[in-house]
Amino acid sequence: MGRVFQLTEEQTHQLAEMRTQLQVQIDDLWETHKLRFMRFLGEAEVEKINLSFRATLDFTASKAGIEVTMGYSQQVKDKRRSEIDPQEQGQLPGTTRDELKAGIAGEAQPLPEGGAGPVEEHKERAAKPKGTKRGKAKTADVVGATP
Repeated sequence: MGRVFQLTEEQTHQLAEMRTQLQVQIDDLWETHKLRFMRFLGEAEVEKINLSFRATLDFTASKAGIEVTMGYSQQVKDKRRSEIDPQEQGQLPGTTRDELKAGIAGEAQPLPEGGAGPVEEHKERAAKPKGTKRGKAKTADVVGATP
């Protein structure tokens, strides 16, 4: 089980004072900027504004300190996502970035001049009689054989 952390009396006092100062500084920032952010809200397309207060607690110096920052803006979200393929992974033909941008992948290609596409060419090859295998001579090529 982990070590139980307990505040010292000095830390308890510092944090209580920081909390008080945080509230005072937020009130001061609010009063100082309320006309500005309300004007911003009035000029916005959407009547919604985000106010944010960030407190930085600093214990690095001999005296502890707190700094409060206020920001305001309209809610804007924008997102981009990219996926990077590993370098060693091969690319299928027709799926390179340039080919995809050009719209080549997935589009029907026009038939060649003769009108025979890959399917027709396959059917033609399948319909032709099978040739002889290498190394075997046709009967007409054998010396002394009669056709």
